[in-house]
Amino acid sequence: MSYTKLQIKKEKLAGKGAFLLTGIGIAPWASIMPFVKENLNLNELYYTFLLLSFGIGAVIGMPLAGPLSKKFGVKRVLTLSFISLFVCVATISIPCINYISCALVICIWGASLGVTEVANNIHGTYFEEISKEHMLSGFHAFETIGCLLAAFLFPFLLVLDIQVFYVSLCVCIPAILLSLCIDHGLLNTHGIKEENTIKQTQKTPIRTLIIISGLACMLMYLCEGLVYDWSGIYLFDKCSISLNTASLGYVFFQITVALFRIKGDMLITLLGARKVLVIGSLFAFICLYLISLCHNPYVVIALFALLGICVANVVPVIISNVAQNCGQDKAKAISIVGTISYAGVMIGPAVLGLIASIVSLDAIFAFSGFLMIVMGILCFAALRHKSLTN
Repeated sequence: MSYTKLQIKKEKLAGKGAFLLTGIGIAPWASIMPFVKENLNLNELYYTFLLLSFGIGAVIGMPLAGPLSKKFGVKRVLTLSFISLFVCVATISIPCINYISCALVICIWGASLGVTEVANNIHGTYFEEISKEHMLSGFHAFETIGCLLAAFLFPFLLVLDIQVFYVSLCVCIPAILLSLCIDHGLLNTHGIKEENTIKQTQKTPIRTLIIISGLACMLMYLCEGLVYDWSGIYLFDKCSISLNTASLGYVFFQITVALFRIKGDMLITLLGARKVLVIGSLFAFICLYLISLCHNPYVVIALFALLGICVANVVPVIISNVAQNCGQDKAKAISIVGTISYAGVMIGPAVLGLIASIVSLDAIFAFSGFLMIVMGILCFAALRHKSLTN
């Protein structure tokens, strides 16, 4: 099927809107969960079960996204997932919710997010297929922008003494309306390639590519989780920064990730995917190793910002590569990569916390730096299959 320039422009805008909504659906977590803990008067054990239910939901949702997209089309899957996602965000903010209901809703929230993450990538890679250009970095930039927008909006409204439930409604109602608006512009791919676009590759290399790609993305998410969970603690404990500004490391990391994803498509076209990812992984190692040695807050925050530049394009480039080389069932391949990669979010904080408790807080940054070298090797291996690596 051929598309006019106007159609492509319209559909590209809708795709960016879908990624933006996914980011907005992630960010409320940090603002709402402390309220949930206090509202239900939970101890650490019961609160941990709530956190676990979110991860369980995501792991359930990601493998389901491929089959659902194949059966119903990615447009319907995305629209329904967005509605489910934002209804869940609003529901857990209700003051009278009980523990069992809250755990169930959080699980559905995680599942909805898992489905949207995979469905977005299926939609984005199909858009790349019809436009013959690398665009997934630019799409992923809008997810990061959505995270930043919601991350600033929620605390701002809460400071104004608005109840959490009404703050959630202020975000969720416009988000649901936006999801209905962009539905018309989304491409309704089913995640199946046309026969004439499939590269003739044996099953074993395809399986190997999917596993390598999933592990590379997993290490990237582990790095992001490291900055999200531990950068503030490191700046506070080791760099003697005030608690009010301890989140600056993560904020600057996310800002540079967004900026370099916006410019990522141009960078990949200009330099080639393999060079960008392998060199970026090497510099990510240097950044994390220097963070483990340095306790100057200004230098450490600058290194977190530089780290965002280094790893910004790993996930979009790897997902795009998998879509190009996975055979006919693109939806299934992207679902598997997404499920493997989410292990970085699930087990990363626990593993790093264990290392911090046994060795030191500095050690987790040095250890993660070593993992960035491993990520670079995996990216190099995965991108051997790629047509844009020159």
